[in-house]
Formats: sequence, structure tokens, C-alpha cells
Amino acid sequence: MNKTFDRKDVFSWSNAEDAKQYIGKDCYFAHSVGVLSEHIKTGVMGILKDIFNSNYDAVSCAFGDGTSTWGLCLPADKVKEVEEPKKYRPFRTTEEFSNVTGKRIGSILKFKYVDKDVRYYTRMYTGFHFLENGNIYIELGSEAYSLEQLYNYYEWLDEHGEWQPFGVEE
Repeated sequence: MNKTFDRKDVFSWSNAEDAKQYIGKDCYFAHSVGVLSEHIKTGVMGILKDIFNSNYDAVSCAFGDGTSTWGLCLPADKVKEVEEPKKYRPFRTTEEFSNVTGKRIGSILKFKYVDKDVRYYTRMYTGFHFLENGNIYIELGSEAYSLEQLYNYYEWLDEHGEWQPFGVEE
């Protein structure tokens, strides 16, 4: 699981007074958003102990955790866990293509361009052929598509009505 946050939830010198409700609570601290993200990733946090006067000279010293002063404060309860997207790779063999899609020669396959919901194509899986350079082409109707081309540009409709990449989950 990855952790993320919304920048509007980060307190700085400009809204430090609004962070008073988090005194005594776990927070992430940093002087930049990049470092704040790194602290979230590695779990480096502290307890908000002090909020310094907004008239204080240094904008990088608005929050205290008892050991240091910081310019940014993000309450730990504002950090959200998000699922990492599944990673895929193109099919390498016709067996992978058939096993994942459930399609055999003679089956009907619906597919569309990635990120375009305008229309989809319905074609019969008519076969495949190998080129001397090692590329494999899947024949859908009268067109032949390389496995790489299918992966990069198209998605197929599975038996549950969901669009899937032309590839294998890694």
C-alpha cells in the first residue's frame, strides 16, 4: 500500500493557528513537500507540541515537536493509504494470450483503444503467426496486431464486462 495526502491538509506558517486542534497528536513534519512525502513513506513522525506565533521571523519555524522546529505539519490522520496499481507486461506467448483472455481461435473478442470509450471493436480471433524477428502477431478478424501493439494501444472486455490490459499481471 502506498500512502498519500492532499496538499490542502498541510499546515504552514500561513494557517498555523488552524493546527491547534492537533497539538498532542501524531504529525509528519518537514520544511518541504518532497521531504514531507519521504517522511510519510518512511514513517518518520512526531507529536505536535508547539505552534509558534505567526509574527515569528522565520516561516520555516512554525511548528515544534519538542526537538526541532518545522515549516510544514501534516496530521497523521490526514494521510491515506491507497492501493498500488497493478503492474502488467505484454503477453509473451500465444498461450499467455489464450490463458488470460480465455479466447481460443474462433472466439469473439471485444477490444478498444486505451482511454477511449467512444467505441469498441468486435472481432473473431482467427489465428496468430510468428515473424523471423521473434514477434508474434495475433489475428483479429482480417487485421494482425503484435502483442506489444495490443498491450500499448488496446484493452479487451472480460467476461465480467470490465476492460483489461492486453498483458499479464507481474
